[in-house]
Amino acid sequence: MQIAKDEGLPNDYEFFSLLAYSGMRIGEVISLQWKDLDFRNSSLSITKTYYNPSNNKRAFELQTPKTRSSMRKILIDSTIMELLKELKEKQNEFIKKNKRLYKDQGFIFTCSEGYPCTIKQFSNRLQRLLAKMPDLCKDITPHSFRHTHASLLIEANVNMKVISHRLGHSSVATTDEIYGHLTRGLEKEASQKFSELMRDLHI
Repeated sequence: MQIAKDEGLPNDYEFFSLLAYSGMRIGEVISLQWKDLDFRNSSLSITKTYYNPSNNKRAFELQTPKTRSSMRKILIDSTIMELLKELKEKQNEFIKKNKRLYKDQGFIFTCSEGYPCTIKQFSNRLQRLLAKMPDLCKDITPHSFRHTHASLLIEANVNMKVISHRLGHSSVATTDEIYGHLTRGLEKEASQKFSELMRDLHI
């Protein structure tokens, strides 16, 4: 994230930080509006997703998620919420100076005219950042942040039901189908470590 902070375009650091810390789908993040945030309780509500196959910034749609479970409220790290507070202040200042240009629809991550940035724009921004890190895999996509978020939760032994809710999966079975191999890998590792402990204790 440091490269996004030091060399990113406006909103890059905040956008990719939220993507990494929330496990949200990219369309869910882009569709976020300030009214979806609860700064007092460090949470956000996910009730819609961004749809724009034409990549025309003016031709987007906000759609209802396909499943009821995708509509959810999740807690967000307080550090990220502080970042978003600061972003809100910067945005307010920009709007004051550009009232004629800016079409304020309450979106968090916007272009200079107030429309939400497109998925393609953020994908290109990510590739721009990756190009500055030659040792890092270039196959990383915005969805990789979601996968990594889930993987880290599993490694931290967070309950699978909690992870499933956070990701907005239709069921725990869906989460297990996608990430179950990680859980089984941890179980195998735990079993091996336990066996080693028993041998060390001569039991």
